[in-house]
Amino acid sequence: MDKNSFIHLATIIFTIVGIIHLYRGFAGLPLTLGAWKAPLYISFVESFLFLLFAYLGYRQW
Repeated sequence: MDKNSFIHLATIIFTIVGIIHLYRGFAGLPLTLGAWKAPLYISFVESFLFLLFAYLGYRQW
């Protein structure tokens, strides 16, 4: 796998994961890991970070 293929794949994955976290935040879907319930603001922070990484990846295309 060359550098450009890796950037394309990583960008697509970051975009998908960022959109899923954004959806979870706006839909208010619960996320429980063991006994811990993840607050919704974590999804907004994660979606911001993942979509930022995706944006930086799209700039490399």
